[in-house]
Amino acid sequence: MSNPQAKIRKSRRISSIWILPMIIFIVGGYVIYHSIQNQGPKITIEFSNAEGLVAGKSKIKARSVDVGLVEDIRLSADHKTVLVSARLDKEIEPLLTEDAVLWVVKPRIGASGITGMGTLLSGAYIELSPGLEAPGRRTFKGLDGVPNTPLETPGVRLVIQSKNAKSLSVGDPATYRGFCVGRIEAADFSPEQGVFEYEIFVEAPYHKLITTSSRFWNASGISVQADANGLSINTASMETMLSGGVAFDLPEQSQPGDTIENGQVFELYPNAKSVQDDPFEHYISYILLFDTSVRGLKKGAPVEYRGIKIGSVTDISFEYLPKGSSINIDKIPVPVQIRIDPARLEWRDSAEACINLAGELSDRVDIGMRASLETGSLLTGNLYISLDFYEGTEPAEIGTLGEHMTFPTISTGLAHIAQKVVDVLDTVQELPLKETFESTGGALDKASETLESINQVAIKLEELIAKDGTQKLPESIQKTLMDLQAVLSGFSKDSEFQHNLENAVKQIESTMLSLEELTDTIKSKPNSLIFPGKRKDDPKPKASANSK
Repeated sequence: MSNPQAKIRKSRRISSIWILPMIIFIVGGYVIYHSIQNQGPKITIEFSNAEGLVAGKSKIKARSVDVGLVEDIRLSADHKTVLVSARLDKEIEPLLTEDAVLWVVKPRIGASGITGMGTLLSGAYIELSPGLEAPGRRTFKGLDGVPNTPLETPGVRLVIQSKNAKSLSVGDPATYRGFCVGRIEAADFSPEQGVFEYEIFVEAPYHKLITTSSRFWNASGISVQADANGLSINTASMETMLSGGVAFDLPEQSQPGDTIENGQVFELYPNAKSVQDDPFEHYISYILLFDTSVRGLKKGAPVEYRGIKIGSVTDISFEYLPKGSSINIDKIPVPVQIRIDPARLEWRDSAEACINLAGELSDRVDIGMRASLETGSLLTGNLYISLDFYEGTEPAEIGTLGEHMTFPTISTGLAHIAQKVVDVLDTVQELPLKETFESTGGALDKASETLESINQVAIKLEELIAKDGTQKLPESIQKTLMDLQAVLSGFSKDSEFQHNLENAVKQIESTMLSLEELTDTIKSKPNSLIFPGKRKDDPKPKASANSK
C-alpha cells in the first residue's frame, strides 16, 4: 500500500492582518485629500519690519474675526523688508481683491486717537480690509499705519500736492467750512515731480461738495495776516489747531465745476487768503511803472476797481526793465506786475475772456482809466492798486515793456499829496527870502527918508505961505500953494498914508518870517503837514468869587 502525497498550493486570499493598515491608509488618504480640497489660500505680505508678529501665533483677522494664521516670517532677498507667509480660511478667498489692504494692528497714538488697545493682552495681529475690485491676488504690500476708512466705504479719494511738507500728517482731518468730512490717509514725497503728495478720503455724501473748481488749503494753527485791509486773525477748528488739517471750499465769485473722480489731483494752497488771491486759471498780466515809493506794497496785495477786487499783485522787481540800457538813475521807475482775473468781473474763466477783457481795458484807458497806489490801512501802512477813471489826464495807451504789456499809472492819495508838498518846498527853497528881507528893509528906510524930505518941504511951504509977500500974490497962485500944502501934509509922519504904509511893510515882513518858520519846520519834521504837533493843554476853569 502506497503512502498518500500532500498537495501544496499557494493561496490568493489576502490575510486579515492587512485589513487594519488598509483602513488606516484609506482614511488617511481621504483626510489628506479633504484637507487639500478645503485648504485656504496662502498669501505673502511684505512689511518694513515684523514688530509684534510671531510665526504660528499671530493671527489674520477681518472685522475682528479670525480668518488665518501667520506660518512663516523671513527676510526678503535684499534684506530690506520682511516677508510674512500666512494661510487663510478657504471661505476668505473672495476677500483677497486686487485693492485689498493689510496692516499690523498694535497700540498706536495718533491724531485720530488711541487705537489697538486690545492687543496689549492678545498680541499684535494682521487686519485684512477687502476692496471692491476682482479677487485673485496673493502677494500684498502691508501698510505701515492704519487706514482711517475701509476701502468699501462710499466716498471719493483724491490727491493734493504741495511743494512744502507743511504741518500735515496721516490722520489729520479734512474740513468743509469747519465741519470734518474726511481724513488724510497717506503722505508721500515724489522725487520725480519734487512735490509732497497727500491722499485724502472724503466720505459720502460730502464728496459731492468737491468739484473741479474747489480749492484746498492748509488749515493748521492760527493765521495772522496784516495786509491792505488791516489786521485779520483766522482760526480753524480746535482739532486742526492742535494737530493740523486741510480745508476746502469754492473761492469767492467762483461757480461749481465738473464732478471729480477717484485720484483727482489738486494743489494745496498755504492758507485761505492765498486761495482768494489767485483762485482762477486764466488772467491778464500787466506791468505798472511807478515814479514814487512802493514801500508797503506786497505780493498778493489786491487790485481793485472802485473798491471791488479784480486781481492781485504778483511781483515787484526791477528785472522787468530792459537790460543794458542807459537809464538816468534819478528817473528809474519801479515795475509792479499785476494780474486781472476776468472771472472776478463775471466773465468766464477762459482764454477767450482774457482776450476780450484786454480789448475792453484798452478802450477804457483811452477815456481816462489809470492805475494808482492807494493806502489800504493807516495801521499797517500797506498799499494796494486801484483802477479808476480820472479827468484831465494826459493821453495814454496800453504799451509794451519787453514781452509784457504796460498799464498807464497816475499819482493820487497820500503819495500825490507828498509829491505836491515836495514841489512847494522846492519852490519856497528857490525863493530869495534873504534878499527879499533885505530889500524890504531897504525900501522901508528909503520910504522913511522920502517921507521926511516931503515933511520938510511941507514945513517950508507953510512958512512961505505965511509971509507977507506971498499974501500979495494973485489969488490963483495962493490957491495952488494951498493945494500943494494939503497934498504934502498927507505924507507927514502922523498922516493916514504913513500909517498904512508902515502897516503894509510890517505885514510883509511878518509873512516872510512865518514862511521861513514853516520851511524850517517841514525840513525838521516832514510829517507835520499830516500829523500836527503837540496840542496845547485845554484851559482849566478858574473858581469864581462866589464859590469861595
